[in-house]
Amino acid sequence: MGEWYANAHRLRHRVVHGGYTPTRAEAVHALDVVHNLERFLFDRLANQRTRYPRATLMTVAEQGLRNRDLWKGKIKNFAEHDAASEPNWSESFRGFYRELTAARMPN
Repeated sequence: MGEWYANAHRLRHRVVHGGYTPTRAEAVHALDVVHNLERFLFDRLANQRTRYPRATLMTVAEQGLRNRDLWKGKIKNFAEHDAASEPNWSESFRGFYRELTAARMPN
């Protein structure tokens, strides 16, 4: 996270809010850092795929699990059988988030 914050987040902030134009090397490095963080986070989620099956399938997805040789067992069974009968996860989350933010708003 520190690497991402220092070399991607802060650079993006300078570009978006300060009009800075990064060098090619800065841009390439920032993208490498973002991809490394994504890989790290997806690997952690894939390792907890049976605990967080919906989040895993929405982010890492079948192909990411196949690439990690993890498309088998409980997660595969869940994806192929149980998941299809559930409400749309994105829509469910949006509804939950709307209710959450409405509840946190002062009257």
